[in-house]
Amino acid sequence: MNAPTRLLCLAWTFAFLAGAAAQAGSKTLKSHWRDREVTIDGVADEWEGARTYFKKEKIDVGVLNDDEYLYLSFVTEDEGVRRQILIQGFKVWASPGEVPSFGLQYPIGMRNSGLMPERQGPGSGPGGGFGGGRPGGGSGGPGPRMDPDKMRETVNAMLDDLEILGPGIEEPVRLSVDEVPGIETAFEALDTRVVYEIKIPLRKTDEQPYSIGLSADAGTAPTISFGFVSPDLELEGRQGGFSLDPGGSHGGGFGGGGGMRGGRGGGMGGPPGDGWGPGGRLEMKPFEVWTELQLATAPAP
Repeated sequence: MNAPTRLLCLAWTFAFLAGAAAQAGSKTLKSHWRDREVTIDGVADEWEGARTYFKKEKIDVGVLNDDEYLYLSFVTEDEGVRRQILIQGFKVWASPGEVPSFGLQYPIGMRNSGLMPERQGPGSGPGGGFGGGRPGGGSGGPGPRMDPDKMRETVNAMLDDLEILGPGIEEPVRLSVDEVPGIETAFEALDTRVVYEIKIPLRKTDEQPYSIGLSADAGTAPTISFGFVSPDLELEGRQGGFSLDPGGSHGGGFGGGGGMRGGRGGGMGGPPGDGWGPGGRLEMKPFEVWTELQLATAPAP
């Protein structure tokens, strides 16, 4: 293993253990045995009785498993969380031990996809970013509106790929969502609701090289380390900042109707929201949750 890889592995491990330590003593999240069909389509209508609500993060998490796969759903109706996920992306981590063995980022996020325009400075002309600057921001006031169809096209491009993360990987491995064997994803954002569903292999095989890494002799109802994260980043709305409302120069939220799709399901639209906080900053809600996840076993016949 070369030096950059070793350093990256140490960084992954430190972040993972630090998060796990911060959650020490927290309630273990319990999976439920998959006793129903689960279609990864962004609808999230199969999770009754298998949900846990994370109040601080305002995210509802559903967990099911069978002998081969872990099934997850994440649902939020919070506009700041939705904006956070679309701009910064969403990472899921899972590991049968203390060293993180599997991480996946989906959506990758508009910023990580290179689809977020650079913020224009005071002397760069009126209102940069998507849509125009917030009224009162920038040197020239509100900028031109971004065409809603162009906005949907931009977000769709970001939702086409996912990234595999983990130790031993010098750079995240970016793959098309349709070309990762064993992994299925779906993302939907309509009105003010976001639904993200994912199916991940528990064990590595020749046909499914990307997995959580559970060993064949893991025993009954093993417990794995589990986390979901969207990192912090402040985006300034003034001086030609970002406006993510495709329909105008004031609304900061994703909205305006339409269908932005990701994975095998989804759409994105809804009414525009302001989205701007004090000082002209685009309000986003980063989150970081680490806990233990106890897998379920098949009920006795």
